[in-house]
Amino acid sequence: MENGLNFPEMLATKNKLKPLFRELSSSDVVFLQEFNAQTGARDCAILKRKMSQDNNVSRNLRCVFPQGAPLMTLLDAKNLVFDEAFRVAMVFDQDVFEYGLAALIMMTKPAMLNKVEKLYTHVKDRVAMLVKLTHIKSGRVINFVNFHLDAIRDDHNVRGQDEVAESYHRAQVSDILAKLRLQPGALVVMGGDTNVRLSRRQAPTLCNHLFSDYAQTFSLKDACGTSMRCLKTPTHFPNKFHEAGVKKFVKFLGQVGVLKPARLDLLVTNLPIRKPAQALRTGSLSDHHAVKAYLNVEKMEVDWSFSA
Repeated sequence: MENGLNFPEMLATKNKLKPLFRELSSSDVVFLQEFNAQTGARDCAILKRKMSQDNNVSRNLRCVFPQGAPLMTLLDAKNLVFDEAFRVAMVFDQDVFEYGLAALIMMTKPAMLNKVEKLYTHVKDRVAMLVKLTHIKSGRVINFVNFHLDAIRDDHNVRGQDEVAESYHRAQVSDILAKLRLQPGALVVMGGDTNVRLSRRQAPTLCNHLFSDYAQTFSLKDACGTSMRCLKTPTHFPNKFHEAGVKKFVKFLGQVGVLKPARLDLLVTNLPIRKPAQALRTGSLSDHHAVKAYLNVEKMEVDWSFSA
């Protein structure tokens, strides 16, 4: 779930977003994006309430995020401006998964921004999050990796490198995976807002575009599977931007059709896929759809040669 989610409004929203809340109620792990660490305790309490609402049962949910201080392991994080860097969090069901560890991974930064990008973003420290959970029923350990890639052009060069990367965002993803040092065969669920704006025709290639460096190592595939409907469904709608300031101009560009809806939000995994992922409408809560993956942790017979 992405982009400055309006948690207080979530409490007031009832009938309009029943499908979203129904799917939340049956989710065991939730990735949160653009998470505000300062209001984290309040926002987690709201989300946990909504995740229990549909079943009328109080679920044993835990929210993973630092509360005012870096309580997690920091990987390759030097002189980190913590409040600026932290934009991701995770909620999981403690009756389904046992908590292992959490780590924050320092992400690469662009060498510079162009004039347009300077209007809406800054070069800041950013981190991705690893939460290692053990599936209680099967005993399998799964690495959940939540990221929010930079909202800049894909042909930037990375700070400290002279040459322009073939894909700046692919370099970010590859750097995260390199720093995690996961062993081949490790079980992975990874994703978030990629900020890669491909055309609808190119949207099915998003997984390969970002993960080609590690796709074979970890047998990663798009949680959409082979469903072209899922692979082409937009998840971001610029005409719904709700942030203040200069991003109103971005909203205007979306309203007049200059910036078109695109599939920015992605989940990849090497777990078996029960059915294609689903984009869930979030109404006025966010300008992104939520994306839900349907994975089978217990059934591990799978053809690892498949790659979306």
